[in-house]
Amino acid sequence: MKKTLFIITILAACICNVFADTSFRMSDGTRVSGKIINVTNDSYMVETKDGIITINKSDVQRIKGRTTPDFRIKFPLKNSVDYHTYKRNFNIGLGFFIPGTIITAIPTLFCTGFVVQGLMEYDSAPDKSDIAVGVSCYFLSIGIGVILDLISIPFFITADKHYRQAIEQCKVSFDAGFSQDSLKMAMNVSF
Repeated sequence: MKKTLFIITILAACICNVFADTSFRMSDGTRVSGKIINVTNDSYMVETKDGIITINKSDVQRIKGRTTPDFRIKFPLKNSVDYHTYKRNFNIGLGFFIPGTIITAIPTLFCTGFVVQGLMEYDSAPDKSDIAVGVSCYFLSIGIGVILDLISIPFFITADKHYRQAIEQCKVSFDAGFSQDSLKMAMNVSF
């Protein structure tokens, strides 16, 4: 019981931290609370309940809460051709891999016992054609699944290559002189 209560408390604290606003204590003693939406070299742009305001960094005495702006909405690779090629090839690979795995796994999990039993009783069975058809379908479905899985491999390899190229382009762009305070500007750059 204590362990469950501890885990619930930790989860609640994490969730509250994620949704908590940043609180600014100003040099004149006032407090401003809101979500940081942009950071520049000398100011913070904060979305408060009354609207968007700009706070000079020189006027801030202390910051409490979430201090990093949430830029997850703008993904830096979204304009990269290599990133789009990666996504396309990865999805095509999944389109072959998932059905191939299902087609291989279902007969393997549910029919292997019947196939082994049929092969053991094959000599004494009155109608051998039924057993032969069942075993043939079993191996055919597994073979089709394996072929689909093998077809997916080149798509995954190509996707990995394009993903690495897109990441390298992103690193080169950030190494070209974007500072940490101009993160929003860097997020809007097309590669």
